[in-house]
Amino acid sequence: MFMVVKSVSTGVLILLALPLLVWVSGWHWQPGNTLPLQPVLFAFTETVTRPWGILTTLLLGGWLLWLRYGDGAGFRELGLTAVLVVLVVWGGQGINKLIKHYVQEPRPYSLWISTVSGTAVDHFYHLTRQQRGQLVDQVTAQQQVIPGWLRQHWAYETGYSFPSGHSMFAACWALLMLVLAGVKRHYITVTVTFVWAMVVMWSRMALGMHWPWDVIMSVIVAGITLIVACTLFRGLLAGHDRQG
Repeated sequence: MFMVVKSVSTGVLILLALPLLVWVSGWHWQPGNTLPLQPVLFAFTETVTRPWGILTTLLLGGWLLWLRYGDGAGFRELGLTAVLVVLVVWGGQGINKLIKHYVQEPRPYSLWISTVSGTAVDHFYHLTRQQRGQLVDQVTAQQQVIPGWLRQHWAYETGYSFPSGHSMFAACWALLMLVLAGVKRHYITVTVTFVWAMVVMWSRMALGMHWPWDVIMSVIVAGITLIVACTLFRGLLAGHDRQG
């Protein structure tokens, strides 16, 4: 179990590097800050947004199970792997929603919407989801600096900011791959998953959806969730400790 905690902690530190750098640099989203390759960042965000997030789960989950099957895992171990994935990835989303409900931090773009529309941000969040989406459409329709695809994304995601559900989803998958595939030296899979996760996290900040500290907390919670879940699946991870 010590090696699992060590691996997860290392993965968390790697994932934290980007949002910490953004936070320390003082960079923050502004509507006029059109970054290069914004549509590409949006494409990465969409890999987590429903319904594409379900497809991403199936692809990553299927690939992980295939790798473990190739490494000699039996059907029981594969079943336990699937349960662990569901517990970490979707359990993490449940924790994310719970924290959002109590913290209720506005998104960067929602603060801007409130300023432009002349309404208090509290008023924005007291509206129904449909009304918030309509207000976003109404305000952004007059702002040429906001691309149409970003207006639609904002209107679709009008909930609270802290922590980032997209970032938590991506971080959970990156850490799962590190723990379950990295031990068998599937380094390309682990590297690709980490790069994907970090681009997803950057996209959430670059598109006005989250503050750096939202992403930081998401990574930390993802790491804690995985460690707790792994204590329930020690038999599944026995090979990890032998490898270490």
